[in-house]
Amino acid sequence: TALHLDNGVIFDTRSILISVSGLFFGLIPTAISAIIMILYRISLGGPGMIVGVSVVITTSIIGIWAHRYLLQRILATIKRSGLSIYLFGVAVHIDMLLCMFILPKELRWETLESITLPVILLYPVGTYLLCKILLGQIDKNLLMNQLAASEEKYRTLAENTSDMIWTMDTGFNLTYISPACRRIFDETPEEFMTKPILQRIFPED
Repeated sequence: TALHLDNGVIFDTRSILISVSGLFFGLIPTAISAIIMILYRISLGGPGMIVGVSVVITTSIIGIWAHRYLLQRILATIKRSGLSIYLFGVAVHIDMLLCMFILPKELRWETLESITLPVILLYPVGTYLLCKILLGQIDKNLLMNQLAASEEKYRTLAENTSDMIWTMDTGFNLTYISPACRRIFDETPEEFMTKPILQRIFPED
């Protein structure tokens, strides 16, 4: 939601969105988003139009730069990346405040007086929170990929060993039988699993 100041300048969170887009998604998605934002800001007009366009352009550039030089370091230390992300947010919003100097003199100081405190205190926090949400999703996807690779590794091992490997759930229902059961029991895994495991155990055992 945009905030319209009394002097006609429009103040919103586009700096957070476009810089985080640059950081995580790189040049092409960010350029497309920036063009859309710029066209929309031009359509709104007003005394802050040039400033708004400048904020989109410069924060996009900062995000894209960070994608190239900062993102891999953040991903390598996801659990300890909070300070780097916060400082990224601070840098983006110092840039945003510097763009206010493009305003006419009669609007410049009034605008800076109105927005400096929330921009420098709240916007880096907003940037941090949005980045943490995206990093959480990335971390989850990495764990899922590692789990899938591990499962594939052990499935390949189980399917090529001469010993029979089997698993069952807490109800003693078979959930997996390795192909070696064909050699040992002359049954396919599917056939072997049709008979409850307890029926294959001698009472004496």
